[in-house]
Amino acid sequence: LSTTAIFLPLIAMFVLGVIFIILLPTFGMAKASKNTDKVSINYKNFVYLKKVLFERLKEKNYKLYETNLNINTGELCVFYQKRFWNIPVFVLAYTDELTDSFLSELNDIFKKSLTEIGGKIDRISLSSLICVNRVSPTFYKFLDDMASTSIREIELRAGYSFGGKTLYVAEPKIDVGLVERKKMKKLLFEILPNQSDSTENGIMCD
Repeated sequence: LSTTAIFLPLIAMFVLGVIFIILLPTFGMAKASKNTDKVSINYKNFVYLKKVLFERLKEKNYKLYETNLNINTGELCVFYQKRFWNIPVFVLAYTDELTDSFLSELNDIFKKSLTEIGGKIDRISLSSLICVNRVSPTFYKFLDDMASTSIREIELRAGYSFGGKTLYVAEPKIDVGLVERKKMKKLLFEILPNQSDSTENGIMCD
């Protein structure tokens, strides 16, 4: 075989690989930044933040999952919209410091509630916001572990530290649902009050 015959298939494979990488964003598979987005926002406590989220999610036609969600070391609220083929879900959780046991308990309760909310679901758009008084290795791991999403589950993970007055929004390495996640991120910032809102007219909860 000639040298040209040997190298032509290799060159063709290389060119196809470059084309595939260029076209990834078109198919919703864009490579995202590994860095977590950080936003400085001042919320005094979880009571106020929860109150505002309840009101704004209600305005967005989200319903509160009413079943008592008992969790040992914090709070958990699950909101959802009922649709034919896709169910948007917003999970709000609070604990003093995020631990593996809290995450495990949270996951078990959420799976049970999701089954009762939707039964057989074609797709779920899951936004989760975990609020803590102080960050921990598990808190950062919760954000960093979201390596990717699937066609049937588009996920947006966020966390807020009352101690650091910082909102963290995770960016997965590979994003299957690029368009959907942009909508979820937009919703997150729409329902969270900015710093001026949180102090307006002196409304702060103890």
